[in-house]
Amino acid sequence: MRRVENTERIPVLVAEDSEDNRFLLSAYCKGTAYQLTFAENGAKAVERYLSGSFVIVVMDLQMPVMDGLTATRVIRDRESDEGRKRIPILALTANVMPHDVLMSRQAGCDLHLPKPISKSIFLSALEQFKPIRPFA
Repeated sequence: MRRVENTERIPVLVAEDSEDNRFLLSAYCKGTAYQLTFAENGAKAVERYLSGSFVIVVMDLQMPVMDGLTATRVIRDRESDEGRKRIPILALTANVMPHDVLMSRQAGCDLHLPKPISKSIFLSALEQFKPIRPFA
């Protein structure tokens, strides 16, 4: 992936309670078009989503305060209630059994990604959902 200028940054909200995982995802996105903003739990993720202009949300499903499934449902409800454009929400979790995938889809997640996640899988998932036009 080529290095990009700051004007081309794509804002991504990442809800992740693990400092190690936040560090890893930041490293994966270094030098890419993605500008990550982190929330340490689902409640903060909803708050940042409502006050920001993100184009993708990456949602850990097991977090303190508010879990990722609940946060995803709250975001989907707010989109519906306020006429907001549907934002892609990518579940990121160690729970990858078929019933886990089904639960994330039912909550409103668009993709279910496994932990631990490789750089190539993570960046490919972001690429799949990035906006067509450059995002300034």
